[in-house]
Amino acid sequence: MRLLSGEKNLKNIAPEEVVCFSTVRNEALRIQSFLNHHRSIGIDRFIIVNNASDDETADILSAQSDVSLFFTDEEFSKGEYGLNWLHPLLDKYRHDSWALTLDADELFVYPHYERSNIGKLCHYLSAKNCAAMLTIMLDMYSNKPIKNTVHHPSTSLIDTCPYLDAGPYEIQRHTDVFPFIEFKGGARRRYFWTPNTDVFPPCITKVPLVKWGSCCRYWKNHYMHPSPGDLSGIPGAVLHFKYLDDFHAKAIIESIREQHFANAKEYKQYKKMMDQDPEASLYYHKSIRFESSRTLLDHNIIKSELDWDQLCGTSSRFAQVSRNALCPCGSGKRYKHCHGVMF
Repeated sequence: MRLLSGEKNLKNIAPEEVVCFSTVRNEALRIQSFLNHHRSIGIDRFIIVNNASDDETADILSAQSDVSLFFTDEEFSKGEYGLNWLHPLLDKYRHDSWALTLDADELFVYPHYERSNIGKLCHYLSAKNCAAMLTIMLDMYSNKPIKNTVHHPSTSLIDTCPYLDAGPYEIQRHTDVFPFIEFKGGARRRYFWTPNTDVFPPCITKVPLVKWGSCCRYWKNHYMHPSPGDLSGIPGAVLHFKYLDDFHAKAIIESIREQHFANAKEYKQYKKMMDQDPEASLYYHKSIRFESSRTLLDHNIIKSELDWDQLCGTSSRFAQVSRNALCPCGSGKRYKHCHGVMF
């Protein structure tokens, strides 16, 4: 793996910085919105691995002064879906420091992110002796057919796809790997999966924000093994922007490449459904519009804590119950001793 740009940026990273890491391939349509959103919440530096893009992705990223860009042409599946490229970079540049790891079609949000930047959040988590934040991944979509959901690279992905499902979201205990809990549901499961589908619906659990240590490792992108430490009492969300007008074409390409998990069975399911219904739209009568983090708080999709609310100078009516209360995840443990979450 070789460095394409941004070597100077890698020599003066302060421990208190929160650095964003990502692996990308052909994300010219989304990457500027990705950068703009995370800059707006306080990310000052990005370390990105470009996996043989043949669109304008590398050119866009090389022109950014806050991006250090690496390149690999190794097959995505042989690189353990990008983890074999990211782990050495996380080890080298973020030891005992906070890192945010995301895909280019994802935007990280948390309670009151509009008024309190990510550095403040990480300082709060460190003071609470927490080492990671759990998130639920929320599929975002427009009120148009997917094929007509046109995104302009300079605009906000949230403006293009402002809708999501309020639920239902299924919570299952997962005893083998951190965060010991798994979320299922949302628009993808509702539209693309049926009881007869021969592939499991996608996991929508992620742990993107971690105080990285030498033993930290992501596993299958959605989990970690071993555990990095205690989980934050504040669950956040990753807004997921897969359903733009390039979706059907991407599903066809990835079905042929077979570089994603299980020979791209998930993409083959997308292709099958889109072939059957090219006019597919995820919007329906129960869709809700995302306005701010308060939208997710109002619908009980994420939660806050009284201390965080007060630090942000906002209402505490969304605060979780005491961490001494029993966690409702089904473990029977006190919340402060459990890796379950309050959904």
